[in-house]
Amino acid sequence: MKAVGKIGVIIPAVIDPLESELINEIYSQAGKLGYDIVVFTNASNSLDSFVESDYVHGEEKIYELLCSVELDGILFAAGRFRSYRVIGYITDIIKKTGMPCVALEMKQDDFPYVYTSQRDEVFAVTEHLITVHGCEKIYCLTGPGGSYEAEERLAGFRTAMEHYELDSNNYFYGDFWKNSAKLLADSIAEGKTEMPEAVVCTNDTMAVALCDSLKSHGIKVPEQIAVTGYDGNLEALSYEPAITTVVHKEKELAFKAVSKLNEIIRSEKTECSISKRYHIRYGESCGCLPKRNNSKVYYNIIQNRTIQESYLNSNLMVKMSEAENLKDFTEKIDTLTHLIPELLQLDICLCDYWQSDFPFGKAVEDNRGYTRNMLLLLSKKQYNNERDNYLFETRKILPGLEQEHEPQFIVLVPIHYNSWNLGYMAMYYENGGKYHIDTFLQYWRDSLANGLHTLRNKMYIEHMDKVIEEYSVRDQLTGMLNKKGLFRAADDFIAEAQKDKGHCMMLVFSWS
Repeated sequence: MKAVGKIGVIIPAVIDPLESELINEIYSQAGKLGYDIVVFTNASNSLDSFVESDYVHGEEKIYELLCSVELDGILFAAGRFRSYRVIGYITDIIKKTGMPCVALEMKQDDFPYVYTSQRDEVFAVTEHLITVHGCEKIYCLTGPGGSYEAEERLAGFRTAMEHYELDSNNYFYGDFWKNSAKLLADSIAEGKTEMPEAVVCTNDTMAVALCDSLKSHGIKVPEQIAVTGYDGNLEALSYEPAITTVVHKEKELAFKAVSKLNEIIRSEKTECSISKRYHIRYGESCGCLPKRNNSKVYYNIIQNRTIQESYLNSNLMVKMSEAENLKDFTEKIDTLTHLIPELLQLDICLCDYWQSDFPFGKAVEDNRGYTRNMLLLLSKKQYNNERDNYLFETRKILPGLEQEHEPQFIVLVPIHYNSWNLGYMAMYYENGGKYHIDTFLQYWRDSLANGLHTLRNKMYIEHMDKVIEEYSVRDQLTGMLNKKGLFRAADDFIAEAQKDKGHCMMLVFSWS
């Protein structure tokens, strides 16, 4: 099928396999309808309580790209973000675009939203504790009171307890994070709350944190208290004891989201059948499985060390910082793309001021958005290059999407130096399951940004060197110095330039 449209997917850092599974299922469903999937993401998913930084603000710039591009619609994975500030920030951006949008796993007043059913899954895991392990005194630790997810999952717990004529009032509202789990464990250990036989946690983060806190008090899991989770994330799988958890229904969620958005875009319903919507992954934390063999964990450690060795031996940071011009820089990037695994194609797109001779200074550095045109610095396919180093309209996202093609899966991540927006990096993959952000990919991308920043400094110094040599320094610089409120005479500045031209240029750069 030929691609006939583009859907943007807004999601925070894709670290856990659950996020990879979600974007893969979205691509699978949307591809059948002829849509390209363009994922707008980064390496950040911080909490509101985390200290903000220029680097994090630079990461968030990728969402501003939505204001400059043309999409048929947007899928906003709002429920995957941990910061309400970021959710509000993205919501405002999407509203400005006027594009159709469907939110996932979060009730929104501004857009239609979709959820998967959640009561049945928590009913099933609670029933498992009752019928298989014989538990009767069971607590439930859920999320914030009033939130859709917290109340739906709590309802599943209470229904199961009532079905088996057990006390359904032993529940606690929490935060879907670690704090509430620790408080519950402390209360149990101190005797303020009677010790239960089991605790049903309505997400894996709380389940892991509860186990950690219980074990720190000398309470054994599952021997004294069984614990279950919800989501099926990597943390629950790799934890010891492995958490018994409800594996999330990414396929159902993707289908509902794509179907609703497609109905808005094309006014047509999507026909598809979804197989079994969920299953319980039994682990050690409820007492079902014996202690596991850690051979898979050791294998992953060895694999990571192999990749780490490749990165260290590549001299990546140095190579990307020693280029003298954009052409030289492009050639160095070309030789380093093999370090990104599973990649089909890489496009490096820079804001268009890189195309000009100079100057670009503080006005550009303060720019918070993307330029109307982008410079395609490099378009690298496996074993060959596409035509590169030319301008294209930002609204098109990528030049290749204007050509006839099969539906593609593309991930956009920001290129930035602290909060200074440089452009974006487009990575093409066979499917969504091939992509996740890790330390190595982040290091590659940050090395690219650092190299561009270094090259910018070199270019600026070279430009000012020409100014000093070819023009009247007095006329060129006196106005700038006065404007900055600096009272050094132009004659003194010229004298310093003659003594140490390189140092002088760095002063000009810092003042400008």
